Amino acid sequence: MAPTDAAAWHDLGVAEFRLGDHDAATSSFQRAIAIDPEDPRSSEALALSLAAAGLREEAAVAMEQYVAHGGSDRERAKAFIADMRKPPADAR
Repeated sequence: MAPTDAAAWHDLGVAEFRLGDHDAATSSFQRAIAIDPEDPRSSEALALSLAAAGLREEAAVAMEQYVAHGGSDRERAKAFIADMRKPPADAR
């Protein structure tokens, strides 16, 4: 894999996420974003990976980047952000 191929890093992150390796997926999505920070797909995927790992505020910030970079599903993204910023059910 070419170290500067953002799409390849994104695709690797998707595979890692599907295998349940959220730490590896997060790292791959972050590499993709470092190469191509304007691509909303990797920001969205990073948000989902961070959420799966229980990193709620970090997930909300990543989803805000998705919106900022032209992500197409803004309403769903806003709902995701609001949900990530609610206190977890066990903290209520």
